[in-house]
Amino acid sequence: MCETYRSAQLHQADGPLDLARPHFVGIGGVGTSALAHLLADRGCQVSGSDLNATPATEALARRGVRVAEGHDAAHVDGATLVVVGSAIRPDNPELAAALQQGVPVAHRAQLLGHLMGGRRSVAVAGTHGKSSTAGMLCTALQVLGQDPSWAIGADLDTPGSGARTGSGGIMVAEVDESDRSLTMIRPDVALVTSIDYDHPENYTDLDEVVEAFTGFAAGIPVGGTLVVNTDDDHGLAEKVRAARPDLHVVTYGHNPDADWRITSTRGLGNTGTATVATPTGQTVAVVISIPGGHQARNAVGALATLANLGIDVFEAASALASFGGLRRRFEQRGALAGVTVVESFAHHPTAIAADIATARSITRGRVVVCVEPSGRLRAEVLAAEFTQALAEADQVVTMALHDIAVPGPADGAEQAARRLAEVARPGDLVLVMGVGAAHRVPGLLLGELQARTPTA
Repeated sequence: MCETYRSAQLHQADGPLDLARPHFVGIGGVGTSALAHLLADRGCQVSGSDLNATPATEALARRGVRVAEGHDAAHVDGATLVVVGSAIRPDNPELAAALQQGVPVAHRAQLLGHLMGGRRSVAVAGTHGKSSTAGMLCTALQVLGQDPSWAIGADLDTPGSGARTGSGGIMVAEVDESDRSLTMIRPDVALVTSIDYDHPENYTDLDEVVEAFTGFAAGIPVGGTLVVNTDDDHGLAEKVRAARPDLHVVTYGHNPDADWRITSTRGLGNTGTATVATPTGQTVAVVISIPGGHQARNAVGALATLANLGIDVFEAASALASFGGLRRRFEQRGALAGVTVVESFAHHPTAIAADIATARSITRGRVVVCVEPSGRLRAEVLAAEFTQALAEADQVVTMALHDIAVPGPADGAEQAARRLAEVARPGDLVLVMGVGAAHRVPGLLLGELQARTPTA
């Protein structure tokens, strides 16, 4: 069992969680910051720390959350609960101080499960597509007047919008398979968008990944619902149906046996349409306001989930059209000198290939890719898949491996931006992908293009 998984299992506070004065170690993470926002909504005296200030920590600070830059044992003083993610190492001074002082320590998944209690909970999981699909559900439910709560792993628009406390009875949450912590969640409705081999630091093969999702499904209470993309579930729906006849298992996809069968997909510019045959024999067209065939399939998963929440299928389809995408999920950052700049969070070969295909579908020019690999082991284990995915781009600029001192042709964000400005031509679409320093490249690139544009 890997160290990260042990960490996720060990950090579960016993008994009720005392949320009077919670402290988050690594409060700037997308999932962790969302939980901090929800607790601040409840009036809790929230504090946290992170290595660097970010838009996420600044958004929390603006609403009165005490955010410290850097980790120090003193930050734990007075805390009634310390919340950590699996990335927090055992030698972190704040975690060590909490354990020494007897302050309860909870994994963020345990806190998420606690916050989902008392509402009809919808948990969205999947190796790919979970953030976008969760965002679709949140947007549609809000349009439909359900006033939902949510905690997802990306912002819908402004920093901090990945979390919301509504007055309605539904809460949508994105759950993480990377460290198996999704098995801590007990949702009323679970949606699995895809299963793929990833996180080789925690999983030895695809079978172990499937096992984790099976454990997630096993946690659904009696009478609950599991919605599964049967095109990409590696037998999950069949296994759950056999093991849990008490659950309502719903499938969607292109598979002819799917309950919600996608009969066609069509892309036109920055929109896409999926035509679906429903379990009742109706035909529904789902139009989404973002490009990408994979996103159309995600929308069908959201549609099936909304229908199983009791919402009219045609009203649900109409509401889904309001979803405008998420920040850092194929987000168009601007255009200068005839060059369009798009930012993506993609860091797995499957996601990279999907985004390159999407870029190709909306531009007549070249697709120039800047990629920041994430994790040495992932880069090594999936090397052939990365090579195959990137081969579909017209030109590739590779940054240094994220968080690891392995140089690339363009080590940092500044160097990558300069290199992209040199190679980009009018009509090109530049697609910047990665989870770390890559986030700075689009803005820097637009600045470089501006500086190189002759003034009248």
